[in-house]
Amino acid sequence: MALKHGPFVGLVQFPHPGAEHNAQAHVGAIFPWNEGDHARKFLQAPGRWRTEDGQQRTGPLRFWGEYEPPSRVQAIGPADGQLPRWVHEPLYPPPSQGERQNTDPLVLGGFYYSNCKQHRRRGYPSPSVMQRLEPGTVVLFGSKREHVFVLDTVFVVAERLDYGREDLEDLPAPEHVKDMALRPLYGNPERQLRFVLYRGATLEEPLDGRWSYAPALPVEQPGDRFARPRVHLPEGIIKDTLSMGLRSVAMTAEQLQSTWECVLETVYDAGLVAAVHLEVPSVSADLPARVAGRGAGRAC
Repeated sequence: MALKHGPFVGLVQFPHPGAEHNAQAHVGAIFPWNEGDHARKFLQAPGRWRTEDGQQRTGPLRFWGEYEPPSRVQAIGPADGQLPRWVHEPLYPPPSQGERQNTDPLVLGGFYYSNCKQHRRRGYPSPSVMQRLEPGTVVLFGSKREHVFVLDTVFVVAERLDYGREDLEDLPAPEHVKDMALRPLYGNPERQLRFVLYRGATLEEPLDGRWSYAPALPVEQPGDRFARPRVHLPEGIIKDTLSMGLRSVAMTAEQLQSTWECVLETVYDAGLVAAVHLEVPSVSADLPARVAGRGAGRAC
């Protein structure tokens, strides 16, 4: 394990809420900015992916992830195990007004992790290991579903930016990251905690041969969908019983590379591809207040 207060290099198993947003009431319309508990969406966006044989291709992709701003939703199939019932097209959010759920991690226009679980909640908030991640560290974002850990994002730490409320507007981060992840976080004027914005390594700029991606499926038929893949790793590295706590395992560079490769093989074995870039949606026309959110939600 890492030193209690020192830098951490290794593997992090990061469980987050795995239920699918119930979008039945919004089929054929717009799902509003989430102001309730976090949940997953089955999303579709143009992107670029890497196949098992190393080829790169572009086109529409479907993938699981968190996206709390508004999205256009369609029914995709009946309830069937862990398959999704709805598919969402991300919409560019309106200007953030008040506190609401932010998107973390954010996989559109790059890979970014901004705040979730970076502070312990017992007693007075104190920074967790998630503020001490060093470049090369691999974070497996996923969820416990039907007694196993299933994967939605593989994040390889490339660089970090420490920030607080006073730094937000001058932070050297893309505007869409501020709009989707950071400004909603500070919608509550009483929130004064500081966080770390991590940028993920990419296929074009890998770190020690590792890069971030989302397991995905190229769209060929309207009903294309998939269940999130289970992570298969040597015994003791991943805990299927882990519900919402973090698990961090210190590793050498060689161990990290072997583990990262093993996870990628799991994704390919599931018949999926690695989405290495997902496009940011165009700025949406003004959304009605009822779908833009009232600004009374809770950030992570």
